[in-house]
Amino acid sequence: MRKMVVATALLVALMSSPALAISPNAIPSGSTIYIEPHEGFENYLRAALQSKSVPLAVVLEKEKADFVLISTTERGDKPGWSQTIFLGKTKANEDASVTVVNAKTSVVAFAYSVHKYNAVHGQQSTAESIAKNLKKKIGSGK
Repeated sequence: MRKMVVATALLVALMSSPALAISPNAIPSGSTIYIEPHEGFENYLRAALQSKSVPLAVVLEKEKADFVLISTTERGDKPGWSQTIFLGKTKANEDASVTVVNAKTSVVAFAYSVHKYNAVHGQQSTAESIAKNLKKKIGSGK
């Protein structure tokens, strides 16, 4: 009987451990996500989430989403002749930032910013980088 009480106490202690608790900013695999429109970048994000096999279901109605993704983008100027000759730069720089917010609790679950120098594929490159890192976040369970 005493062993059973000790085992139960140990189990309760382990289950209440912060290391085993589900993080409030976790993004569970299979969650639904709504991508806020932003100058067409949402199309690149949807395609990247699919091509990188991110385990989220994209929904087109915000009310049905577990999470909301908000993005900002900035495209640099095309390089001038001097940058092309001296630096070999032929494409513009691309910058993007995203924030994934839990729709029910308003907790920021994921935030990421990417800068692509001389982005060969433009916004596609930044969207794929975001998708890759979001997939890592989901896989970590944190």
